[in-house]
Amino acid sequence: MSGLNRNTILIVIVLYKKTIENCKTYNCLNKSLGVFRNNYKILFYNNSPEITLTFSNDYEVVNGDKNNMLCGGYNFALNYALENNIEWMLLMDDDTKVTAQYFIKVNDFINFNSSNKEIVAAVPVLKSENKILSPKISRSICWWHIRDISTFGEQKGRLSAFNSLTLIRTNFIKSLGGFSTLYPLDMLDHWYYHRIYVAKKVVYVIDTVIEHNLSIRNYEMNMSIERHSSYIDSEKKFALEELGLLTLTLYKFILFRRFIRQLIFFRNKRFSMITLKKIFI
Repeated sequence: MSGLNRNTILIVIVLYKKTIENCKTYNCLNKSLGVFRNNYKILFYNNSPEITLTFSNDYEVVNGDKNNMLCGGYNFALNYALENNIEWMLLMDDDTKVTAQYFIKVNDFINFNSSNKEIVAAVPVLKSENKILSPKISRSICWWHIRDISTFGEQKGRLSAFNSLTLIRTNFIKSLGGFSTLYPLDMLDHWYYHRIYVAKKVVYVIDTVIEHNLSIRNYEMNMSIERHSSYIDSEKKFALEELGLLTLTLYKFILFRRFIRQLIFFRNKRFSMITLKKIFI
């Protein structure tokens, strides 16, 4: 790393109840960043006040005074980037198994495609057990009607992707007023990808595949009852605030199908009861 400048990539990792030493992402970065020819800065945002992260010459550390969620961490990083005239932020989960091949492809994107100001985000393909998780193309305003992407490169349709390994142009997020505080954790990625579509901007899909562990695929084991309730609230808010009353109405049919599936297959029936309740309130 050298001094910060417009060509610096700000790598942002938000931690919750985890130390840097236990962060799989950072361990992978140490093995992979050697091939990265662009200048970079790593910023850890710590959302656990009971854990104090120590500073290092290799990265920047921010110890939050409370759990400010993803939105709080991302907005701090955004302001840091804007103050230092940094054009691109790379968002990473704390357990992303990033590869050297990915950074080689990011080198190529920065060198050959990032000058196109219509491109405001770039993402790789994330897979789990040979199934594409991200990005996906939505067929309609019903964001749950999705299909796999069929090509790499520039995408101008209604596309959504995970936060993890999203390379986002800071000036575009600034134009939105920062990362929305309406979605402090869940649906934040859906929000800004929807805003990219509304603004008629372009997402670039990088020609590389990353294996990704999606915790909610084993939903009952990895999702607490409280988070389950909050997740549905975020989905409902996104449906109404971003897509309208018709989408919210259609979404409630999806919730009912989800209720039936959880009632049948989940051992803990509290999940299904909360899902049912959320249809009506």
